[in-house]
Amino acid sequence: MKTHIHCGFHKTASTYLQRVLRDNAKRLSCYLTIINRIELGTYDLRMACLAYNSGRGKASAVRAELDRLAQRVAGSDRPVLITDEAFFGPHIGQDGETRLFPRAHEVSQMMVEAFAPHPVEILLYTRDESSWLKSVHNQSVKQDRYSGSFEEFLAEIGGGADLDAVTARIAATIGPERVQVFRLEDDRSHPFGSGGALLDHVGIPREVQQDLKRASGINQSLDARHLRIMRRLNGLALPDFLYGRMRRGVLRLQRRARARS
Repeated sequence: MKTHIHCGFHKTASTYLQRVLRDNAKRLSCYLTIINRIELGTYDLRMACLAYNSGRGKASAVRAELDRLAQRVAGSDRPVLITDEAFFGPHIGQDGETRLFPRAHEVSQMMVEAFAPHPVEILLYTRDESSWLKSVHNQSVKQDRYSGSFEEFLAEIGGGADLDAVTARIAATIGPERVQVFRLEDDRSHPFGSGGALLDHVGIPREVQQDLKRASGINQSLDARHLRIMRRLNGLALPDFLYGRMRRGVLRLQRRARARS
């Protein structure tokens, strides 16, 4: 039983892939045993990993949840695909985080150990650094009440984010044969689109992929105008209930603007 663990990274169409897997679960069940974040299948492990990566939790809690997950899929007669982009912690800008997945290699090692003797492979999507940083800044404004400009965001995180260095650190820890990296930009030329290279890799035939239901309306970024509005809103000291109402209003305005365009 081979276990593929898709760990993101954040902002590389992970939610899109997870919705595709959920919406086509019955069709894919003869190829994979799927444990999917979007169906809360990874919730306990996700929370343990977030706590550990932030320094609030212990490695033993992560390992205990990994052991439970390994027992859950033990005996599967199909390859296993587990997907959750938070296993390596929050993205930069989320909850004030300025470090780039500092414990990703440690969590990867625990994953390999928990599923032994069965082989484990860490699956990761990366993307162009500049576009990734802009997307992460946009997400921080949209979801985490960040009010700074992109330039201020870059200054706070040290000017850049080298996802390739993170993947290299993981490969050096668990072995390069246990790490498979895809580039989001390469999926633009794939017949399926986003997530297509991963579906190929885990054994979903192309003829099956072409019949899968696609996901739509996934976590769209704020456009420049609504990004400015949201940043101003985030800079106001509003109570949560009022902020939430106004935030939903901004998102609704953007959806209407896009529908008219």
